[in-house]
Amino acid sequence: MALLLPVAVAALLYFAFRSRGDSSRVALLRAAIFSVTILVTISEVLSIPYLLTQPALTVAWVIALAGAGFFLFRSRKSRPSVPAGEFRPAIHIPPHLAKIDIVLAAIVGAILATIGLIAIVVPPNSWDVMEHHMPRVLFWVSNHTLRPFPTPDYTQIVLGDAAEMVTLNTYLLSGSDRFANLVEFLSFAGSAIAVTLIASRFGARRTGQLLAAIFVLTIPELVLESSGSMTTGVVTFFTVTACCFLLKAGAEPNEWDLITAALAAGLSLLTKGMTFVYLPVLLIGCMAFRPSPILLWALKRLPLFIALVLAINTGQFVRAYQITGTPFDAPFPNGGPRLAFGNGHITPATIAANTLRQVTLQMGTPSDKLNAYVESSTRKAIHLLGQDADDPNALWSNLPYEVDRPTRLETQAGNPIHFALILGCFAILIFLRLDVKDQRVRFYILSILIAFIAYSAVIRWQPWGSRFHMPLFVMAAVLVGCTAERILRRPWQVFGFAALLLVIVAPYLLSNSIRSILHTKGFPTIFEPRQLLYFANEHSAEASSQIALAHAIDASHCSHIGLDAYLPTPEPEIGMSPPSFFIYPLLAQLHIDGRSRFLRYINVQNPTQTFAAATSTTPPCAIICLSCRQSNGRKSDASMGDTHIFGDDELVFPK
Repeated sequence: MALLLPVAVAALLYFAFRSRGDSSRVALLRAAIFSVTILVTISEVLSIPYLLTQPALTVAWVIALAGAGFFLFRSRKSRPSVPAGEFRPAIHIPPHLAKIDIVLAAIVGAILATIGLIAIVVPPNSWDVMEHHMPRVLFWVSNHTLRPFPTPDYTQIVLGDAAEMVTLNTYLLSGSDRFANLVEFLSFAGSAIAVTLIASRFGARRTGQLLAAIFVLTIPELVLESSGSMTTGVVTFFTVTACCFLLKAGAEPNEWDLITAALAAGLSLLTKGMTFVYLPVLLIGCMAFRPSPILLWALKRLPLFIALVLAINTGQFVRAYQITGTPFDAPFPNGGPRLAFGNGHITPATIAANTLRQVTLQMGTPSDKLNAYVESSTRKAIHLLGQDADDPNALWSNLPYEVDRPTRLETQAGNPIHFALILGCFAILIFLRLDVKDQRVRFYILSILIAFIAYSAVIRWQPWGSRFHMPLFVMAAVLVGCTAERILRRPWQVFGFAALLLVIVAPYLLSNSIRSILHTKGFPTIFEPRQLLYFANEHSAEASSQIALAHAIDASHCSHIGLDAYLPTPEPEIGMSPPSFFIYPLLAQLHIDGRSRFLRYINVQNPTQTFAAATSTTPPCAIICLSCRQSNGRKSDASMGDTHIFGDDELVFPK
């Protein structure tokens, strides 16, 4: 299968970096960053001449495989000589593992195995994934390019796209979305590995490193997301890996580490634009207070670092400029309230007020009474700052500020216990003297806190914004592992802490509200038919009609499909997404492959219509009018051709 080609490239890079002296974990992370960099480069290059197709992509990966093989050959020729009688395995397994470490490693393995099973069995079905993450992949497949295309939903073309490029490669090379969820899952696992390496930098031994990994693997929001196709885990992985290699470069100056950190930072920015707000703070924190010779070494290579970050984002900068007039996805007035992510005003008072709002996203509890108390107290504190808790300039889409109870939905789970543990560890490390090998841990804490405040200063509060905190949570997990190892001296105490984290995460692990292992009332299980699971996120009622619509198109043997979407308001006024934007469950049934079946929007009435050259000019043989029946009756013109009604949608076969 062609999908094995990028896997083989990553494997060859791993063995090459092992030959150059990297440990197993370092080589694994470095190979992952270089592999994704190659993937982005291939995708961008093939996009220019409209060659983003399965055959061209396969050829490109064959060339990359040959290059990786040559790199491995050169690495083995130039590797340091190994003393006679010494064996250096390709994969290092630590000898003499303590029993408690074996137990902790088993917990790590059990969590990852469970999530991995869900990820491979269940199709993508998260809300945002249905609206823009996966639809943009299908439009790229159909158009053979990453160029912007006409669409009524700006999120499909303007937001960062690194994660979707990886998904695009899995889709084209495998011919389906079967492996789409693995992008987030593998990023989740990679974040845990990166955290263990950072923890080792702060003196954590094996037990502390494993506890840090378990802390990451039990964060409820990440656990829920990591079996789907959202991008929080992806941006978290790139962010934490960038910091991991920059810390390594700061301790042992090495160009390879600096380059890896720059590529990871660039990929982080390419995944989510809001990373621009806090990533520089974290990177500066990783290099701060180093000896003068190391700082001088880093400053001399700063232009190279910046050049690599910009280079990997060049394609997205160009696409964003075509849409917003700037290299970034914001500000974007045409996007309306739905794409207004930035705060309207930034002053010391508004920063303090929004920091309080952001903090309470992690403080929701099952108790409505306690939540009401937290909300009331926060409102009073914000009022004392001279601010309005419901300030429309600080709230996304003018939604009211509130403190909700945690749910099993990945965008609104909250992480109150993990948040409390992080704050507790921060307090212990700041105010108590522990045997911490590197006292720079205090500056590490400071960089996380400043990054959070910077995020709060720039980004609006939204009810599902807690997931955007995840890179900072994972960075903080390092300190939880270090602290726990020094406080919990006995194996039973360590096991008790790990067991506590496992108990906390068990409901989220086994009973995800849109892909549950257990038979929980109201939650679709992973054992249901795959085509129905696409609709699991509050759209089960539309499943039968949209599946029937897809069957009607299949029966017609139509190859060029047009989409027309009913919008209740003009795009610049859209706050919450209309039903016609929730399109991937239907599109998944149509098997868009860019060879025998193509897809494009028609009748687009916004500035993106200027991008029509990126799409096929062949007239559609079938037109799907999404949510047209909600427009006070029929929207499509019966004179156009044979019209069929499927729920709120209409299907027209033009004459």
